[in-house]
Amino acid sequence: MSILGMRQWSMDGSYQFVLEPVAFVAASSTVYVTATSQNQTIPASVATGDLLIAAVMHRAALTPAAGWTLVSTVSCTENGTTTQSTSVYKRVAQSGDAGASTTWTQATSQRMSVHIMAFRRSGGCDVVDNDTAFQSNLVANTNVGNMAVSVATADLQMGVAVASAVSANNVAGDSMAASVGTLTTPATATGNRLGVAYRSRNSGETTAGTFTTNLAPTTTANGWAAVSLVIG
Repeated sequence: MSILGMRQWSMDGSYQFVLEPVAFVAASSTVYVTATSQNQTIPASVATGDLLIAAVMHRAALTPAAGWTLVSTVSCTENGTTTQSTSVYKRVAQSGDAGASTTWTQATSQRMSVHIMAFRRSGGCDVVDNDTAFQSNLVANTNVGNMAVSVATADLQMGVAVASAVSANNVAGDSMAASVGTLTTPATATGNRLGVAYRSRNSGETTAGTFTTNLAPTTTANGWAAVSLVIG
């Protein structure tokens, strides 16, 4: 094995290394709570050496689960009052992680949600680029948030876009949609404020796109906090 892929026998009798793509393995459920902590389960199909990514929406100072490393965090405000953060953490899966519960804690009881994904490449993979973006105090009825833009450094990498919307409005069956990529968080859920999507990226390609929600308020401004990353 190599970091890039698998060794393959060629017609001239020599060995060549074939680049393998970063593959999506699985994602956890997504539950929205108002609490000081939330437990989230690592997907059961995770294997030792997989790269785990946790996307967290929170409104107070966050204490991550043990053994997780911060990739990036960004905050936005709604009408100059409510502050909401999107934080992304990573971890290399260890023996016993598959199906294990993790606990994430914030300083005060407010809205939060945790979503865990797993990615795999023979020989391992890691975050090679990341970026943040935010939009605060948007005008009423603005329900589209920009994905942060990170860039692939080589072919066959994986881009992941994360964004959370802060809004004073609640709509039954709250929706979240991504303009590009495969959405791993719910398309509809009560209190749905976190969007996560992934898509394969080749060298120089970016994570640009948008998330759209129906949480557009009519009388109160809203905001978006976005983190993107490329895994290679």
